[in-house]
Amino acid sequence: MLERLALAGKLDSEMRRRGTRTRAVTAAFLSGLFPGLGQLYNRDWVKAAVMMTLTAVLLIEVKAALASVLAAAGAVILAVVEIGDLERGAAWSQLLPALAHPTVQSRVRQSLLPLLFAVCAVVLWSMADAYRRVSGGVGGSLTAKERDQGSPAT
Repeated sequence: MLERLALAGKLDSEMRRRGTRTRAVTAAFLSGLFPGLGQLYNRDWVKAAVMMTLTAVLLIEVKAALASVLAAAGAVILAVVEIGDLERGAAWSQLLPALAHPTVQSRVRQSLLPLLFAVCAVVLWSMADAYRRVSGGVGGSLTAKERDQGSPAT
């Protein structure tokens, strides 16, 4: 009888561990889709709002930087292609060489790349935080009772 209880306790413990791992991976996956979704899944409202706001601001800045890069590429194309050729669609063939122009490259290096690195950093930070929050890693772990109930500490 005691052996059965011990076995049942081990199975229950293993199922909890698997459930926790599944929740942690789900939270990390959601944060990879859009930073803050994993925190919403973990019911960590303040972190979710901060990460979503930060990501939205960074993506707006990326859009502005990309528009600047494309405007510079358009200026290079207009300097190379004649107006009559634009009407025939010749500008599309000049797009890749225009993107390789030094003026366009400097805009990419100065404005677009740092923002893209920042977005990647926020995504990775959000994924790690969402995973750690559920799995009990550094930075905020759930108690056994909270893990069983599926809700984080407040």
